[in-house]
Amino acid sequence: RHLRRRALKSPAYLEHWDERVGQAYPNPVQRPIWIHAVSVGDTRAAEPLVQALRRHFPDSPFLITQMKPNGRATAQSLFPDAQCRYL
Repeated sequence: RHLRRRALKSPAYLEHWDERVGQAYPNPVQRPIWIHAVSVGDTRAAEPLVQALRRHFPDSPFLITQMKPNGRATAQSLFPDAQCRYL
């Protein structure tokens, strides 16, 4: 309910609804380095961490999860080769 009410002001909250309600992802990344960043600020703050992890684990895939649409958009922009999802 909360997300649907939130979507009245910000329709982006209805995008990727299947992720928000826990439906299985069709092509999940296998054995990723998983970083959860709630919003834009957390996502930007994670950038140096992701860069360091990429240097140490260059062959590992990344999964970046968020809870807000702007955070997800920021993650997709900063980490185009990572899988970005809602959590």
